[in-house]
Amino acid sequence: MARLSYVEPEQAPPDVKATYEKLKAARGWIPNFMKILAHYPKGMHAAIGMMGGLREGKLDPKLRQLAYLKVSRVNGCHY
Repeated sequence: MARLSYVEPEQAPPDVKATYEKLKAARGWIPNFMKILAHYPKGMHAAIGMMGGLREGKLDPKLRQLAYLKVSRVNGCHY
């Protein structure tokens, strides 16, 4: 369970709602990670930009996911 509450679409300010709509159109759902970051919209938008940049890299998607998992594990992230 998250330690912070999620910012659900019906609670979100207009700029976050617009971002949620884009995420939902692209993925079919809104990741909980984004619902947490929505408490600080500027940070949420920066994270989306960073993740987009990472996806554009030349690393094979499977290796990228393994890197994400390893970094999370090293940092004690259980999510």
